[in-house]
Amino acid sequence: MTQEARVFYECELGDRLIEDARYPVVIRNYLRAERGLLERIAPQFNALIEIGCMRARHADWAVSHGKRYLGLDIVSRYIREGRTHIKNIDSAATCRVALEDAQSLVAVLSRHRLFLSGHLPIAFFPFNSIGNVSDVRAVVKALTLSSLPFIIATYGTDQYSTKCRGRYYARCDYRNLRIRQTDKGVHFSSSDGLSTYAYGQKFIESLFPKNGVIRRRFSSIGVAYLHPLLSANVR
Repeated sequence: MTQEARVFYECELGDRLIEDARYPVVIRNYLRAERGLLERIAPQFNALIEIGCMRARHADWAVSHGKRYLGLDIVSRYIREGRTHIKNIDSAATCRVALEDAQSLVAVLSRHRLFLSGHLPIAFFPFNSIGNVSDVRAVVKALTLSSLPFIIATYGTDQYSTKCRGRYYARCDYRNLRIRQTDKGVHFSSSDGLSTYAYGQKFIESLFPKNGVIRRRFSSIGVAYLHPLLSANVR
């Protein structure tokens, strides 16, 4: 995440993206279907590492399903709020949030190895968090080196998905929205500091040349990229 993007989230402008009242129906359906992805692969893991967790977004789900939870984010305010949140739902024995950068994922796993010891973790990028990182290649390289099974939830880059994203960001009252099509995918930005990609299929697949990645559609606008080990239960 660039310094500009970090300021965008630290100063609360990014909070509009997670305000329930601003969600159009298509985004509500997306989030419901995203949870459905976790439900279908739940038997394959017992520790959820949420990358771009904001306020420990999926900690409640993890606790209710008997999973250990580690939430990672680089926005310090979200980590503070996430720690308050997990205190309200569970003890520190099973839930933790940490100010960590996904580009250093191998080192992150080492720092939290005792917390994760004896558990089968997966890495989960929710709600297009992958589209907000400043160096997606570095993040994917770290993910590959970690050997973690993963699920990346993002948006489609087709015309309908892009139109729905635009309406959603407009409901968030971001000013001077701009849409740019590149060889990586579809990029939205605004004069407020919003900067987010929906990466295209060819670009994502190019980041995983060795072991590959499995693509699955979910909801009307969602696309998930999964480690091959997790794909069998997601149709």
